[in-house]
Amino acid sequence: MVQLDALSRRSDLVEDEDTDNEDVVVLPDKLFIKTIDTELKNMLEEALPTDEFFKMTIELLLEKRVTPIKSSLQDWRTTDGILYYKNRVYVPNDSKLQKHLVKSIHEALLHGHPGQWNTVDQIQRDYWWPGMTKYIKSFVDGCVACQQMKINTHPTRVPLQPIGGHKDALLFQIITMDLITDLPEVDRSNSILVVVDHAATKGVIFIPCKKKLDAAETAKLLFQHVYKRFGLPDKIISDRDP
Repeated sequence: MVQLDALSRRSDLVEDEDTDNEDVVVLPDKLFIKTIDTELKNMLEEALPTDEFFKMTIELLLEKRVTPIKSSLQDWRTTDGILYYKNRVYVPNDSKLQKHLVKSIHEALLHGHPGQWNTVDQIQRDYWWPGMTKYIKSFVDGCVACQQMKINTHPTRVPLQPIGGHKDALLFQIITMDLITDLPEVDRSNSILVVVDHAATKGVIFIPCKKKLDAAETAKLLFQHVYKRFGLPDKIISDRDP
């Protein structure tokens, strides 16, 4: 008796096989509509009209002249007031907006806190702005959660994040404070409380005081030297010195 091998068997007698994935068609990305969340869209619409790069690009596109960077006119388009470069949303030069975007994607649940290049890859799929790679890498370097999760054999300083300005701020409406201590004692004062007008003029008020200054004494000095002249500040920025 001869045993038949697989090649000699009749094809019509072969048991039915699962062909569930045989006719699956993977659609290209260009057939899908990309959307952005409402909060980000509102922030974009607010920041774009005052963005110099945006205004320059729109002017060049309307006149069909040279593009703002090395690219072709076909790479640029506008939809509902949003500027797109190679089908990626242009993000204006607004530190608050860029930080919101990078933070929301970097901390997303599905791929939370990836490294520098994974974060860059995630963001540049749908968004673009000049210098974005450098900005994103700097943001990830300063991410506290990322620093805690990895073993850094070569510790580096966390990059400073500048505090954004406010166009319509009044005098000493937003102030920063710090102490200069251990100075030669004059009139029972050996330190200076430095109060800086952060948003409007960068003006400075130097207030003589003692080194051991508690919260109540600090509030009294602010009342005498700031509140009486400029009113109550909306925001006080300070480090965690005693």
